[in-house]
Amino acid sequence: MLLSFTVSNFCSIRNAQTLSMLRPGQGTTSRLALGEDPAGGDISPLAVIFGANASGKSTLIAAMSYTMWLVTSSATREATKPLPMHPFLLDDQFKFEPFSVETRFTCGEREFIYAFTVTNGEINTENLREVIRRPTRSSTQTLFNRTMQGETIQVTTAPTLKGHKRTIIAATRPNSLFLSKAAQENYLPLMDVYRWFADFTFGVGRGSLATTPTQSSLDRFESDPEFAAWVADLLLQADLGVTDIRLSTASRPPKHLVSALTAAMETEDPNEIARIEEELARSSRHPILNHRSVTAGTLGHPLPWNTESKGTHLLWDLSSDLYQALKTGRTFIMDDELSDMHPLIVKSIIQAFQSSTSNPHGAQLIFTSHDVTLLGTWAGQGYQLERDQIWFTEKDYASGATSIIPLTNFRTRKDEDTERLYLQGRLGGMPVVGYLPPVD
Repeated sequence: MLLSFTVSNFCSIRNAQTLSMLRPGQGTTSRLALGEDPAGGDISPLAVIFGANASGKSTLIAAMSYTMWLVTSSATREATKPLPMHPFLLDDQFKFEPFSVETRFTCGEREFIYAFTVTNGEINTENLREVIRRPTRSSTQTLFNRTMQGETIQVTTAPTLKGHKRTIIAATRPNSLFLSKAAQENYLPLMDVYRWFADFTFGVGRGSLATTPTQSSLDRFESDPEFAAWVADLLLQADLGVTDIRLSTASRPPKHLVSALTAAMETEDPNEIARIEEELARSSRHPILNHRSVTAGTLGHPLPWNTESKGTHLLWDLSSDLYQALKTGRTFIMDDELSDMHPLIVKSIIQAFQSSTSNPHGAQLIFTSHDVTLLGTWAGQGYQLERDQIWFTEKDYASGATSIIPLTNFRTRKDEDTERLYLQGRLGGMPVVGYLPPVD
């Protein structure tokens, strides 16, 4: 599980900012009406980030995505190609400062701290430490430490890391993380740590949805009967007009894809051919939702996929990742995707992660939102979020730098209406909005 994520010098984030999933108020009474123990214990299963437009919500998600990409992909990058940099540009001092990140997390019963810095497109430092917790005190053991000595990469490792380390160290390039290279070489002592990063899942990206349904949900629907029943129930609850769901194969592939494949075969471009063939396979299958109909009886009337609502498309596209997270205990991160969902659907997704019954493996959900109803008591029905699960992003007016602020920084009563306080501007993270100028 993710314990904390700290980042500095990334886009609008200048100084180090931390998102923590650790519960600060251990032993306090939950304000959720779950009727059971909340999931996660001392580690929160949820973090929801609120804030004005352009305040840095998406920047935080992008920094997490960039980190996971470096871990999983830097070893396969071209040797002479620098890593992309995204520094804070509104202060000349930071244009050439390092990007810095530290991630604290647990793998099973073990706890780790992984950190690295990137300067001028190259890895400058990198280290992995394990936290050893004992009844009387805790300590950390450095498993490996990577530094630069001039143009030479120096990696020192703990005696507990056995095996072919020298060849991995020798093959680690300036634009590659040692952890990424170790995983590429299937170095078993570090594979659990690598898999933790590789298992991070990010949403489909709001606004990027096409009329072609997501392949992962299609594949899982065909191969996993449990998921098929789960997503059918999810869509039936979300759309009161749906009576059934099945998959169909299109009788004719789209003409533009057939033409593109013919052109790619003429140029003999294997990557383009593979890409188009994958798109053809995806376009040939789509879910068919039967809807209640006056004339079709109880079976309902099937509608073409491209006539379904954007919210239905989005729920289908997210369903596989939501299911996989809850089933395996992964961390699922979304940037504004849930904004197209009705608050009741979002509420049901939140409750699935909050409940120890539906989330027995400690899955975590992190997402950004403008839905202020999530802050309140749902007209007296009860809170959906704990105080330590609510975060705000705020951009400093003078410097343009983003701050990430937990609600727990504010002295509010446990039962005080957080939605009202936020809309009153007492918690920050609010835009300063005037009237639109008149149009002549």
